[in-house]
Amino acid sequence: MPVVSEEGLVAALRDSWIGKSGQLWKLGVALVLMAIGIVCAIGAFVVGTDVPRPFGLWMIAFVFFGVLFFAWLSISIRCPFCRGPIMWWTASKTSHDLWPLTVFTLQECPYCRKSLRSTP
Repeated sequence: MPVVSEEGLVAALRDSWIGKSGQLWKLGVALVLMAIGIVCAIGAFVVGTDVPRPFGLWMIAFVFFGVLFFAWLSISIRCPFCRGPIMWWTASKTSHDLWPLTVFTLQECPYCRKSLRSTP
């Protein structure tokens, strides 16, 4: 399995249609939301179930940030031409294990069929 350097990954993201259309920052927001959700899950297990109320609050926060992460990602990544929610399309129409990669490798918008490689 080839090892990808951090610089190579950043360059690949910038060269993808998401990077070229100026939407890469939206992935950053999504990663922050996901990280907060993970911290909430860890917080719940650190508190433990001996004290049910804090555990429940941590788990509610975990679910909230998980839903917020997926909603943000699904709604915010859009076609630069028709504004169709491409991330939602890939999450709902492609394999569950491949949709994160599919969104970066799309050649055309599934809604308007314009080439995503020639973003405005």
